[in-house]
Amino acid sequence: FRDPSSGKRAVVVANLGLSELKVTAIDFANRARGKCRIYQPFKETESAALPVTLTIPPERLAVVVEQ
Repeated sequence: FRDPSSGKRAVVVANLGLSELKVTAIDFANRARGKCRIYQPFKETESAALPVTLTIPPERLAVVVEQ
């Protein structure tokens, strides 16, 4: 997704399975370096450097938002 006013992007990563899912190298195209915010249910919001690696519990999701 991209916000048309700011140009910032976000991606939703969902784990629909019954076991933990490790997702590596989440990044946005045409981006040299940057930071992101990671939103996950029942967890504090995190800041991280891109590219980011996430472990998503079963039947949960994460939203990674470009900063």
